Amino acid sequence: MGVVSQLNIFRWTCPIKRLTHLPCSACGTTRAIYLLLDGRLNESIQMNPLGLVTILLCLLALVISVRDLLLQDWLLERAYNQLIKFIYCHKIAVIVIMAILSLSNWCWNIYKGI
Repeated sequence: MGVVSQLNIFRWTCPIKRLTHLPCSACGTTRAIYLLLDGRLNESIQMNPLGLVTILLCLLALVISVRDLLLQDWLLERAYNQLIKFIYCHKIAVIVIMAILSLSNWCWNIYKGI
């Protein structure tokens, strides 16, 4: 058993699951991150694929932030501004894609019985 899994920091229930008795699309993300930090990649992805996506995005933001500080270039800020412009210009497509991804992950959580 890894060090991360012994921490037992987050022992709370999702408010949506508490009210509806169904998991939300993000249920299991924290546990997936713990599993990933313990080196259990397959279990992490099975728990909730959002855990891997979250860690990868955080690592990417960290690397770009360090680069920005060293080079004084502010790439992360420019990328963020471009993302906001893209979302604003393609609202419907972004909403549809996010809804499909969220619904897929929600179905996955229900199927697994989280």
